Amino acid sequence: MRLHTGNSEAENKEIEKFSNWVLDIGNGKLSNLNSDSPECDADIEIPEEFLVHADTDPIDEIIQVTYPNLFENFRPSRYLKGRAILTPTNAVVDDINTRVLDKLPGKTYTCLSTNAIIDPPSGDDNVEASISVKYLNSLNMSGIPKHNLILCGGHVGTTHLIPRIDMAPSDEKWPVQFTRRQLPLQICFAMKINKSQGKSLETVGLYLPTSIFTHGQLYVVVSRVTSSKGLHILICSERGGTTNISKNVVYEEVLYNLQ
Repeated sequence: MRLHTGNSEAENKEIEKFSNWVLDIGNGKLSNLNSDSPECDADIEIPEEFLVHADTDPIDEIIQVTYPNLFENFRPSRYLKGRAILTPTNAVVDDINTRVLDKLPGKTYTCLSTNAIIDPPSGDDNVEASISVKYLNSLNMSGIPKHNLILCGGHVGTTHLIPRIDMAPSDEKWPVQFTRRQLPLQICFAMKINKSQGKSLETVGLYLPTSIFTHGQLYVVVSRVTSSKGLHILICSERGGTTNISKNVVYEEVLYNLQ
């Protein structure tokens, strides 16, 4: 549905071939290189036409492929809206976003949050004193923005009012409850794979410094693009360099055992 937009017969045959490959990934039907070890997640071969190779700096390579001629093209909103680098973890997302920002001209502004402890445990007056502001600032968790938020660029001729708001993490693993006042924004030249669900993009760069690790992640990536030519995959090998082998985690019972 994303790919059929009125093409020639030859183009539609290529689209059908790509669509079937995407569906086979989602259904876990591609040939498994780990067929002798059924307890392991499937290893599959990625076609060469989608692969990106890098010998020294894989992050720089995936940025160049996903955002070609970034310096000349970053101002038009269509250029940025139509592409993204997807990767499994937040730590890598932050690294890529910082690298892309470093390539852009102009002044960068850093917006810091304000953090405050709320409702310290009763009977322990030392809890609040023992937890430093630096520690609160260092906490990164789902549901609230980071303490350090870097912004650059802008939409010429338009005004957007985005207030800072108070947010509290829903995760209960932290020793105290606290609030963070910050702009509800996130730089997204790169984003986690799961965050990309529902989006249609002209260009997708999949960067895998580590393996896919949850059900359907690879399918989510390859089904984001509006053209097979817009899919670029860079997979880091444990032995150094890049590889054409990727994990494809599919829990078949989710797909086939539904009543």
